Amino acid sequence: MESVNLQKLGDISSISSGYPFRGRIEEAEDSGYFAVQMKDISAQGVINWSGCVETELEGKKDPQWLMPGDILLAARGNRNYAVLITDAMSGIQAVASPQFYVITLKNTAGVMPEFLVWLLNQQPCQRYFDLNAEGTLTKSLRRSFVECAEVAIPSREKQEQIIHLARNVSQQRQLAEQLIRNGEQMLNAVAGDLMNQSSLDKGQHHEQ
Repeated sequence: MESVNLQKLGDISSISSGYPFRGRIEEAEDSGYFAVQMKDISAQGVINWSGCVETELEGKKDPQWLMPGDILLAARGNRNYAVLITDAMSGIQAVASPQFYVITLKNTAGVMPEFLVWLLNQQPCQRYFDLNAEGTLTKSLRRSFVECAEVAIPSREKQEQIIHLARNVSQQRQLAEQLIRNGEQMLNAVAGDLMNQSSLDKGQHHEQ
């Protein structure tokens, strides 16, 4: 059996809070700065960059610009999902909203960002986050608990195999969901045709 390196997340990465906006993130056209919010994350864990708000950064704190390879971890809500910042953000100056932690892996971590995102979204890590989240209506996760989260790091070859498998499963899920949507549209069309035909038949019956 291949050996696995168990590490605390805080030992292999730096973890920081999102940009400290005060209140609502206001829109400011032509500022050149964008904020990634929870609403910008799709169900598949992809950031919709075109939907991100362009805003002003008025705080005294120097912005931590998001970079490809960074990981966003939802700090609030019922599910502490992780999202990878990819090359799709090329040319965009963006920060994370306060609802996220920004995880930046150290060069010596020996872990691929895409693998870590996959691992953080799996049941063991999600269960750990859920058990340590605080609050009733809106749960939140302290950074200290995130830093103490243990992650199992296999060899790079094993990480690549898992990433490949996870991508295949994701593609299969998307295809299955598309098939279901197509089937529902067909059934709705059939129901519409039946109702239209029923109305026509009723009209013809009244004419007689």
